[in-house]
Amino acid sequence: PPLHHLLDVELRHTLRLTLGDLATPDVAPESLVIAGPDWERRVALRAAPDSSDARRGRYPWSMKPVERLGEARTPDGTRLELFRHDGAYLIKADGIELMSSRRHLSEDRLADVACAPLKEVPGARVLIGGLGLGFTLREALRILRPDAQVIVAELVDAVIAWNANPDFDLSAQAMADPRTRVEHADVTRV
Repeated sequence: PPLHHLLDVELRHTLRLTLGDLATPDVAPESLVIAGPDWERRVALRAAPDSSDARRGRYPWSMKPVERLGEARTPDGTRLELFRHDGAYLIKADGIELMSSRRHLSEDRLADVACAPLKEVPGARVLIGGLGLGFTLREALRILRPDAQVIVAELVDAVIAWNANPDFDLSAQAMADPRTRVEHADVTRV
Protein backbone atom coordinates (compact mmCIF):
# COMPACT_ATOMS: atom_id res chain seq x y z
CA PRO A 1 0.00 0.00 0.00
CA PRO A 2 1.14 3.58 -0.58
CA LEU A 3 2.85 5.31 2.29
CA HIS A 4 1.17 8.57 3.29
CA HIS A 5 2.72 11.41 5.19
CA LEU A 6 0.77 14.53 6.15
CA LEU A 7 2.67 17.69 6.90
CA ASP A 8 1.37 21.05 8.06
CA VAL A 9 3.56 23.64 6.40
CA GLU A 10 3.54 27.36 7.14
CA LEU A 11 4.94 29.23 4.17
CA ARG A 12 6.25 32.76 4.36
CA HIS A 13 8.72 32.30 1.51
CA THR A 14 9.88 29.39 -0.58
CA LEU A 15 10.63 26.56 1.82
CA ARG A 16 12.83 23.54 1.28
CA LEU A 17 11.72 20.49 3.23
CA THR A 18 14.15 17.66 3.77
CA LEU A 19 12.28 14.41 3.99
CA GLY A 20 15.21 12.55 5.56
CA ASP A 21 13.39 12.58 8.89
CA LEU A 22 10.48 10.79 7.21
CA ALA A 23 12.69 8.13 5.70
CA THR A 24 11.66 4.56 6.40
CA PRO A 25 12.81 1.29 4.87
CA ASP A 26 10.15 1.89 2.19
CA VAL A 27 10.94 5.54 1.47
CA ALA A 28 14.32 6.99 0.56
CA PRO A 29 15.11 10.52 1.77
CA GLU A 30 14.20 13.07 -0.90
CA SER A 31 13.89 16.84 -0.99
CA LEU A 32 10.76 18.74 -1.96
CA VAL A 33 10.55 22.42 -2.80
CA ILE A 34 7.21 24.03 -2.05
CA ALA A 35 6.57 27.55 -3.28
CA GLY A 36 3.45 29.63 -3.40
CA PRO A 37 1.67 32.73 -2.23
CA ASP A 38 -0.22 30.93 0.56
CA TRP A 39 1.21 31.12 4.05
CA GLU A 40 -0.26 27.82 5.00
CA ARG A 41 -0.70 24.64 3.05
CA ARG A 42 -1.55 21.18 4.13
CA VAL A 43 0.62 19.01 1.98
CA ALA A 44 0.03 15.31 1.64
CA LEU A 45 3.05 13.43 0.46
CA ARG A 46 2.28 10.11 -1.14
CA ALA A 47 4.68 7.44 -2.32
CA ALA A 48 3.75 5.58 -5.50
CA PRO A 49 5.48 2.21 -5.05
CA ASP A 50 4.21 0.78 -8.34
CA SER A 51 5.96 3.38 -10.55
CA SER A 52 9.31 2.84 -12.24
CA ASP A 53 10.79 5.55 -9.99
CA ALA A 54 9.66 3.57 -6.95
CA ARG A 55 11.32 0.43 -8.28
CA ARG A 56 14.57 2.41 -8.62
CA GLY A 57 14.25 3.76 -5.06
CA ARG A 58 13.00 7.24 -6.03
CA TYR A 59 9.47 8.24 -5.10
CA PRO A 60 7.40 10.85 -6.94
CA TRP A 61 5.42 13.07 -4.56
CA SER A 62 2.07 14.72 -5.08
CA MET A 63 0.11 17.37 -3.16
CA LYS A 64 -3.54 17.07 -2.23
CA PRO A 65 -5.31 20.30 -3.18
CA VAL A 66 -6.69 22.83 -0.73
CA GLU A 67 -9.95 24.14 -2.18
CA ARG A 68 -11.17 27.61 -1.23
CA LEU A 69 -14.94 27.20 -1.32
CA GLY A 70 -16.17 30.58 -0.15
CA GLU A 71 -15.48 33.93 1.46
CA ALA A 72 -17.63 36.27 3.54
CA ARG A 73 -17.31 39.29 5.82
CA THR A 74 -18.63 39.56 9.34
CA PRO A 75 -20.37 42.79 10.40
CA ASP A 76 -17.09 44.01 11.93
CA GLY A 77 -15.19 43.36 8.67
CA THR A 78 -13.45 40.10 9.60
CA ARG A 79 -12.85 37.97 6.51
CA LEU A 80 -14.15 34.40 6.83
CA GLU A 81 -13.03 31.74 4.35
CA LEU A 82 -14.24 28.17 3.92
CA PHE A 83 -11.70 25.59 2.76
CA ARG A 84 -11.84 21.87 1.99
CA HIS A 85 -8.79 19.62 2.12
CA ASP A 86 -8.77 15.86 1.84
CA GLY A 87 -12.44 15.60 2.92
CA ALA A 88 -12.06 17.98 5.90
CA TYR A 89 -13.53 21.47 6.16
CA LEU A 90 -11.94 24.52 7.75
CA ILE A 91 -13.09 28.07 8.44
CA LYS A 92 -10.45 30.76 8.81
CA ALA A 93 -10.99 34.22 10.25
CA ASP A 94 -8.54 36.75 8.77
CA GLY A 95 -6.23 33.87 7.84
CA ILE A 96 -6.29 32.17 11.27
CA GLU A 97 -7.98 28.81 11.75
CA LEU A 98 -11.24 29.34 13.57
CA MET A 99 -12.69 25.84 13.36
CA SER A 100 -12.15 22.55 11.59
CA SER A 101 -14.14 19.41 10.95
CA ARG A 102 -11.10 17.46 12.16
CA ARG A 103 -11.21 19.10 15.62
CA HIS A 104 -14.68 19.65 17.06
CA LEU A 105 -14.69 18.03 20.48
CA SER A 106 -15.33 21.35 22.26
CA GLU A 107 -18.43 21.99 20.14
CA ASP A 108 -19.73 18.49 20.86
CA ARG A 109 -19.08 18.87 24.59
CA LEU A 110 -20.80 22.26 24.69
CA ALA A 111 -23.98 20.64 23.37
CA ASP A 112 -23.56 17.71 25.79
CA VAL A 113 -23.29 20.00 28.82
CA ALA A 114 -26.18 22.24 27.76
CA CYS A 115 -28.56 19.56 26.48
CA ALA A 116 -28.01 16.64 28.86
CA PRO A 117 -30.34 18.12 31.53
CA LEU A 118 -32.99 18.65 28.82
CA LYS A 119 -32.74 15.16 27.36
CA GLU A 120 -36.10 14.01 28.75
CA VAL A 121 -37.84 17.42 28.93
CA PRO A 122 -40.88 17.51 26.62
CA GLY A 123 -40.81 20.42 24.16
CA ALA A 124 -37.36 21.61 25.25
CA ARG A 125 -36.06 24.70 23.46
CA VAL A 126 -32.34 25.36 22.93
CA LEU A 127 -30.67 28.48 21.50
CA ILE A 128 -27.24 28.13 19.88
CA GLY A 129 -25.21 31.25 19.14
CA GLY A 130 -23.37 30.67 15.87
CA LEU A 131 -23.64 27.84 13.37
CA GLY A 132 -19.95 27.40 12.57
CA LEU A 133 -19.56 24.01 10.91
CA GLY A 134 -22.73 22.72 12.60
CA PHE A 135 -21.23 20.37 15.18
CA THR A 136 -23.03 21.88 18.18
CA LEU A 137 -26.33 21.76 16.27
CA ARG A 138 -25.85 18.12 15.24
CA GLU A 139 -24.91 17.04 18.76
CA ALA A 140 -27.88 18.91 20.28
CA LEU A 141 -30.23 17.19 17.84
CA ARG A 142 -28.71 13.81 18.72
CA ILE A 143 -29.35 14.36 22.44
CA LEU A 144 -32.76 16.06 22.46
CA ARG A 145 -36.20 14.48 22.10
CA PRO A 146 -38.11 14.49 18.79
CA ASP A 147 -40.41 17.26 20.07
CA ALA A 148 -37.56 19.64 20.99
CA GLN A 149 -36.76 22.84 19.12
CA VAL A 150 -33.21 24.05 18.38
CA ILE A 151 -32.81 27.65 17.25
CA VAL A 152 -29.47 28.70 15.78
CA ALA A 153 -28.65 32.39 15.46
CA GLU A 154 -25.92 32.98 12.86
CA LEU A 155 -24.55 36.45 12.16
CA VAL A 156 -23.08 35.68 8.71
CA ASP A 157 -25.50 34.68 5.96
CA ALA A 158 -22.75 32.93 3.96
CA VAL A 159 -22.06 30.56 6.88
CA ILE A 160 -25.72 29.51 6.74
CA ALA A 161 -25.44 28.99 2.97
CA TRP A 162 -22.24 26.94 3.31
CA ASN A 163 -23.87 24.63 5.85
CA ALA A 164 -27.06 24.27 3.81
CA ASN A 165 -25.19 23.42 0.60
CA PRO A 166 -25.59 19.67 -0.04
CA ASP A 167 -22.37 19.71 -2.11
CA PHE A 168 -20.46 20.32 1.12
CA ASP A 169 -20.55 17.64 3.79
CA LEU A 170 -21.49 20.03 6.58
CA SER A 171 -24.95 20.44 8.13
CA ALA A 172 -27.57 20.28 5.37
CA GLN A 173 -29.28 17.30 7.05
CA ALA A 174 -29.27 18.87 10.50
CA MET A 175 -30.65 22.11 9.08
CA ALA A 176 -33.44 20.16 7.36
CA ASP A 177 -34.43 18.47 10.64
CA PRO A 178 -37.94 19.72 11.60
CA ARG A 179 -36.62 20.58 15.09
CA THR A 180 -34.14 23.09 13.64
CA ARG A 181 -34.71 26.77 12.94
CA VAL A 182 -31.76 28.82 11.70
CA GLU A 183 -32.01 32.61 11.87
CA HIS A 184 -29.70 35.10 10.24
CA ALA A 185 -29.39 37.30 13.33
CA ASP A 186 -27.26 38.24 16.30
CA VAL A 187 -27.90 35.75 19.13
CA THR A 188 -28.66 38.65 21.50
CA ARG A 189 -31.67 39.58 19.33
CA VAL A 190 -33.26 36.13 19.11
